[in-house]
Parts: sequence; C-alpha cells; structure tokens
Amino acid sequence: MAPVPERARGGRRRVLCAVKYMAALREVNKTVHRCRSPIILALLFVGYVGVNPSAGQDRPLPTAATLRERVLARARHQEALRENYTFRETRIREVLRAGGPVKSRRVKIFQIFPNPYGPPSANLLAKDGKQTTAEQRRKQIERDLRQREQHRHASAEARSGEEAKSPPLSRVLELYGMTVIGREQLNGRPTIKVALTPNPEATPRSFVEKAMLKMAGTAWIDEASFYIMRVSMRSIGTVRRWLITSSREFSFELWQEQIDRQVVFPERSQLAIQAKMLGLFSYRLRIIREFSHYQRFTSGMEILLPREPSTSSPLGSAARCPGRWDLE
Repeated sequence: MAPVPERARGGRRRVLCAVKYMAALREVNKTVHRCRSPIILALLFVGYVGVNPSAGQDRPLPTAATLRERVLARARHQEALRENYTFRETRIREVLRAGGPVKSRRVKIFQIFPNPYGPPSANLLAKDGKQTTAEQRRKQIERDLRQREQHRHASAEARSGEEAKSPPLSRVLELYGMTVIGREQLNGRPTIKVALTPNPEATPRSFVEKAMLKMAGTAWIDEASFYIMRVSMRSIGTVRRWLITSSREFSFELWQEQIDRQVVFPERSQLAIQAKMLGLFSYRLRIIREFSHYQRFTSGMEILLPREPSTSSPLGSAARCPGRWDLE
C-alpha cells in the first residue's frame, strides 16, 4: 500500500476535529434546552461571561451627567464613613536631582484620628525611622485638644477656609467636568474610564484649588459601586505663587482600595512637582502618601506604637508594624 502523504493526514485530522467540535456543540445545546432550572442557567451564563470578558461590554454606558451624580454621591458617602475611621499615614518627601535620582528623603509616620469639628488630627509616631517619645506624644495630644476646641467654636467661614486648603474628593470632583471614554479592566474589576477636564464655571477657594484647575487627566470608576478607584492627572498650565514658578511638569496620582464590602478608601497618592525659584533655580519634589491599618474609631481607643518594630522596612523602623499600640 502506498504511504499516505503528510498533507493528506493533516487534512483528515482537521476534519475529525471539526466533526467532534460540532458534536460537542449539539450536546451543549440539548442540555441547555432540557434545563428547566433558572439557577443552572444563571451559572451557565456567569461561566460564559467569565470566559468571555467582552460579553458584558455591549451594555450601554451611563451618560456623563448620570455618572457624575452617582460618583459625587459615592464620594460624599465615602467622606462621611471616613470620619469614623482611624488609620496610619506614611508621608515620604523626596527632593530629586536633575537627572531623576533622589537627593534627600524624609519619612514621617502619623496616626490619623477623626475630628468632628475640623481637619483630622495627625499624631506623629516616627520620623526617619526614629520613634517619638511618650512626652512628645502627650504634647501632641494636648495640642490636638486645644485645636479641636478652637475648631468647635470657629465660624462656618473659617471651617470652609480650612477645608479649601485640603479639599475632599467630592470638592475636587466639582472642579472638573467628566467625559465618558469607555470600559476598562482595572485589577480584575470592570471600571468606567472617564476624562477629567477643568470646569470653566468652577470658582477656586484657595491656591490648591487654583492649581487643580491647571490639571487634566483620567479617572477609573468601579462600575458596580461607582467609587473612584484611580485618578491620574497632569498639568496643562503654569502655576505661579510668590517667588516660585511651577513649570508645566507636575502630576498627581491617586489609588484607592476596597477596605470591606462597602468602604473604599485611599491607598496611595503621589504628587510630583518641578518648579523654578526666582526663575533661575530648578526644584524637583516628589511627595508620596501611603494609607494603611484602617479601623473604626471608638472613644478611648489606644494610640498605636509598635512594641517590636521591624528593621527590614525601607520606610524606617516604625513602618507597617502591626500590633498593639500604647501611650505608655
């Protein structure tokens, strides 16, 4: 018998594979038609969407006005919840050389406590890896109590001025207009990607808000919860203040994380600035803020300081140390 050419064998294999594939499709079709249980049908649908992520991409996107309204409502809800939480904040301030390497680096770690009358209280726990003493912490608590008393009796105008220096996310969103771009996966979750552009009708209340109106960028909004999960902004103009002139090269990044099923809080932010002093001296600065150890605040809660600090952390001996915290 003459040998079968290799090309003919490949053709036969392809035909057999096609026949088997069509037979399998017919069996699946019969199973679905015989299935009377809505639960099983739902599971089959979920499995299909999981295998085909593009299956849910055909849903119509919300309008910019609807999306903006829901995102603002979620941001205000987030801020109200955050007033009931205490957390740890690590602030890293880096001065950069012209080529990009770090010239100097300072690290401070704070425990943040809510303040019902004004900005949250920030108690310094460690500076450049060196923990604060018990006496220093007591002085901080006394200072915070005096400030709270002042905020309690402050006028509404004074409180508004304090808020403008560090505007909450809901206020930041009011400074920008939204344009829906489309859907995009972010850390395995479906998000709606939007463009943020300065709102020409917005009236800035502080230098910080004026600087924000010189920026534009992108935000990623969780499609299920309408929380903002990430923000990336870049400068589109020059910001001037006193003898310091900032160039067009400044940026801001924000990442948020889901703490539990209903709460989304900031995880990390980064501000990069390139400025000139007196129009001659370049100044490059990067400020990184990391947020962790969120927990609900209750009256009488102990302030934390790690009993056995970790020496392996690049942020210093007091960075990211779990455990019980005490005033001593």
